Amino acid sequence: MEGIPERKDIKRADEKNTGEEMLQKALQAAVAEELIQIDEKHYIDELKYAGIKDIIKIGIAFCGKEVAIGYEITHVSY
Repeated sequence: MEGIPERKDIKRADEKNTGEEMLQKALQAAVAEELIQIDEKHYIDELKYAGIKDIIKIGIAFCGKEVAIGYEITHVSY
C-alpha cells in the first residue's frame, strides 16, 4: 500500500495548560482529523481495488500516557 498516514501527537505541555477535559477533547479532535485524512488522501483505494469489502479506518492520537482511538467501518459494494 502506498504512503503511511502522518502521525499527529499532542504536545505534553498542552496537557498542563488545558487540563484533563481539554486534553481529551484535543485528542478526540486529532482522531477525527486522522479519519478525515484517510478519506482525503485515498488510503483505502488500493484496498478497494484489491476487492476488499469491509474496511476499518482507525485514527489514534496520544499525549504521554493518554490515548484516544476512533474508527469507522466502511462496507464496499461491488
